[in-house]
Amino acid sequence: MNEYKFVTPCRHEGTIKPVKSAGKHAGKWFCRVKGPKVDALGMNVKTLYSAPFIGAAKASIAKFLCITVATVEVTASASGAQVMSTPIAQQKTASKSANEFDTGDDAELANFDLDAAISSATKQSPPNKDHG
Repeated sequence: MNEYKFVTPCRHEGTIKPVKSAGKHAGKWFCRVKGPKVDALGMNVKTLYSAPFIGAAKASIAKFLCITVATVEVTASASGAQVMSTPIAQQKTASKSANEFDTGDDAELANFDLDAAISSATKQSPPNKDHG
């Protein structure tokens, strides 16, 4: 299970985890945010939902906090998840067995459109005033 923790320079912190239910957010990740902005809104925790990858989760958190995505620092929690970054280039190996599993999707990852992901995330569901 992917489970991550994040911190920001504006003293916010929280967790990023996959949604477990089969409801309307199934297949997404949820980000639980704690910190000064959440406190100022009179809430203990603000829950945000994103597409199931770190870039989208960071974008969702950054948008809510009005900060840049680069300032959201994500680390793997003790569950053993690893924070992966988009590879700049895949190095070819001489081993045939390593090449058997090359899916050729590196170009797709390198061309990820963060602005489109943010736009999509903002259109997914309206804010729920009762549950934050």
